[in-house]
Amino acid sequence: MINGRLVTIALLAAVLTVLLLAMYYFISTQNLTIGSLDWIVMIVYIGATVALGVWFVREQRTVKDYFLAGQSMNWFVVAISVIAALFSGISYLGAPTEVFVHDMTYAVSLLSFFIATPIIIFVFLPKFYRANLYSAYEYLERRFDQQVRTWSSAMFILRVLFYLALAIYAPSLALSAVTGLPLWFAIAVIGILTTIYTTLGGMKAVIWTDVMQFFVLLGGQIVIAWVAMSRIPGGFSGTMDIAAAAGKLDFANFDLSLTARVTFWGALIGGLFNNLVQMGTDQISVQRYLTAKDHREANKSLWFKLIVTVPVVVVFYLMGAVLFSFYQTYPDRLPDLAQQDRILPY
Repeated sequence: MINGRLVTIALLAAVLTVLLLAMYYFISTQNLTIGSLDWIVMIVYIGATVALGVWFVREQRTVKDYFLAGQSMNWFVVAISVIAALFSGISYLGAPTEVFVHDMTYAVSLLSFFIATPIIIFVFLPKFYRANLYSAYEYLERRFDQQVRTWSSAMFILRVLFYLALAIYAPSLALSAVTGLPLWFAIAVIGILTTIYTTLGGMKAVIWTDVMQFFVLLGGQIVIAWVAMSRIPGGFSGTMDIAAAAGKLDFANFDLSLTARVTFWGALIGGLFNNLVQMGTDQISVQRYLTAKDHREANKSLWFKLIVTVPVVVVFYLMGAVLFSFYQTYPDRLPDLAQQDRILPY
């Protein structure tokens, strides 16, 4: 066992070394101002992420340890992990871009969390815990038959394949924009590193990495917003005045037209069904609920998630208003980007 772990760690060290050397080569050819501190931050962050996977290898003694973290996680950690999983890089980059280009109408979907959360807590979770499951699709087999489980699992896997393509693409865009790395290489780096720590550390490594990444990414957005607003005349109020004058803070589009891009009702109803799917049946969420110590801890995690989600989503969308106001104040700094989702990492 010890020799096997040493071999695994040695292979990881080799892979990380190759990736970092390749990153250094690509970045050095771009003539970008990536200094020593930037390198230290990247290396420490990447190293900490992979180290979590290696660390939790030693705690895996059963299938339940690997897939459900031994059902040992407390409500706070589970809540943050679910938020981090559902709000991937797509949200961190996409929400600000939505407001920058359009307005805040899509943020109305936040209200649907107040409807979906009680339904999940009182309808879905009790059934999952009573059945002692490993996955939501295992419940379908017990309730119906194996064929239903197989088809449902297949559809989930197909959907997640498309979702993961976007989930990896979004942070890869940010990494490429900041470092100058070719996009394909940034995708490879993120894909390989993610596969390493999740495969080695199991669900416990996934959850703790979620927690770390949540605070790093959310903290990054808050810092970016604070720095940008400090350079806009009038600070926060001046920023909001500029955004409001351009209609970026509008959200009350009650149009009943079926051809409108986004309306209040469309965002609310669509958000409700989307959240019921993601929070109630999606294995990404269900597996995290089942890592809680017991049913009560899982319930607490969902209530806490509801409380935290509100300010988090507000930060996402206000970030777009801040960026719009900043570039209205300093139009000469607005890059000519072929991809609008690069506006935040730029």
